[in-house]
Amino acid sequence: MKVNVNLTGEINQMKEKGIKPNFSDLARRYGSDRKTVKKIWDNDGKPKRKASSRASRYDPYLEEIS
Repeated sequence: MKVNVNLTGEINQMKEKGIKPNFSDLARRYGSDRKTVKKIWDNDGKPKRKASSRASRYDPYLEEIS
């Protein structure tokens, strides 16, 4: 997921001014999803990604690899 630098800058400016943005409007202008814009707002300019909880298919062979 690539985040538009202008979007991040605009969100940071709104935070500094104490203005809560209209997430849907920003999403339309920057071609993103409004939930992504909200995540950027909540996490100081970086969308937080969920870590994968499944194991690698190479885990059984780690000792042989190393």
